[in-house]
Amino acid sequence: MAEIIKTVGQSFSTDDIGVTTWTCKYYVASKDDYHKAGADPPVAGLVEISRDGQDQKGMGEDGGKEGMIVTVAYEGIVDSNFAGIENARVELDASYGEETLLSHPDWLSIKVLFDGEYDEESGKLRFSETLTDTDSVTRVAGIEGAYGLSSTVNAEGDRELKNPLFGEETYLTLGAIFRRTYAVSEIPGDILSKVGSVVDALPDEFAAADLASRNWMQQPFKISRRGGAFVITDELLQSPIGGWNEALYKGINPLYA
Repeated sequence: MAEIIKTVGQSFSTDDIGVTTWTCKYYVASKDDYHKAGADPPVAGLVEISRDGQDQKGMGEDGGKEGMIVTVAYEGIVDSNFAGIENARVELDASYGEETLLSHPDWLSIKVLFDGEYDEESGKLRFSETLTDTDSVTRVAGIEGAYGLSSTVNAEGDRELKNPLFGEETYLTLGAIFRRTYAVSEIPGDILSKVGSVVDALPDEFAAADLASRNWMQQPFKISRRGGAFVITDELLQSPIGGWNEALYKGINPLYA
């Protein structure tokens, strides 16, 4: 019969999302039994994740028996009160992205105000180098006042203003990803059906990160296993101004189906 003795040296730690890592040390009299030590986890909810061993002499009654110290590591959720989405690690990543002016929500107004046009041959936006009051004195005066620019009088006697959008093709738009990472004992059965759904706002405690003109789309989930726990990364992608385009996403988005 194999001689397996649990030795002093247990340790454990629980991280911020409720996953506990537990290690135990065992003495085995025969190297052939290294895999039997700690076969049963010390606490419910744990699953073995690794084991390693080291030769150990002098632990037998005769002081000369050879054996092995086996260290077994387990992970899992020991106390569900420390895990779950309520105890998620939360992150908000915001950054600027560059978009074509054609996607700007006020593009039609910009096009009229600043003499913009789309060149089909080059596939680029074009703006005149200057604006004159030939067609609209009010427009030139308004732009001059709003942007602190100075107009001049050209050879034809028209007031002329440098076009603020001359040479511009793109604009910066703010984007954000709201991320929750949490641990569960079982993967929720409806997790895939949520992908692509849209929510109008973040959970109440994160309302300060919301913008009234935008909403959030559920991204594909990332799932990894840590012993007896499944770690889920849940991301919501912030929409452009005006919300996610129903005309584009109605066919693939459960909210619009």
